[in-house]
Amino acid sequence: AAKKRPSSSLPRCSRTSVKFLNVDVERLNSSWLGKIVPPMGGQVKRAVMELAVSSKRCSPKFSRMSGIQEWNNAVMLFVNVYGDEYKNVFLEDGRQITWFAQSRQWEGTPVIQRLIHCAGGCVTFQDDDNEEEANFEETPVLLFCRNLGKGYVYCGELSYMAHEPSEIPIRFVWRLDDFEYLQKSSKPFRELVKSCGELV
Repeated sequence: AAKKRPSSSLPRCSRTSVKFLNVDVERLNSSWLGKIVPPMGGQVKRAVMELAVSSKRCSPKFSRMSGIQEWNNAVMLFVNVYGDEYKNVFLEDGRQITWFAQSRQWEGTPVIQRLIHCAGGCVTFQDDDNEEEANFEETPVLLFCRNLGKGYVYCGELSYMAHEPSEIPIRFVWRLDDFEYLQKSSKPFRELVKSCGELV
């Protein structure tokens, strides 16, 4: 009789899209805040995604060209601090940052609603004569920024401040929750803010 292969006790990852996977936010905050994530074979965004995934048996699938990555339990924003068409800028010496959504996204796009209501809670929507309620789970919004030729710096969690729905693409303003620590303890972060200031 043929021998059966021993089954692995470790769970297999059947869904590898980041939308079905979780970020290990606690590990990022405790070990990587203000640090540069080393590129993985020249791939800077892939390095972040592989580092962040909570299950190490999963290699996450994601859109490499997108500056917004929606996970099951978090949303990541990626900002390149260089380029002729640079739009995202630090404000208030790095306490805040502007960020633009993708041009095809509008205020009603699910991921945009998730960002606007990242603090969680029940929201009432008014449409003509109708009222609808929606419940949003609290969602960590995580910021990664990079200088030209370097890996992404993890700049911590963001808090929603405002957005301008009439602009295309939609413009957000975020507050960096960990600014005090970053400003004091992270040279890579200070270099990002300086580089950004030289572009505007």
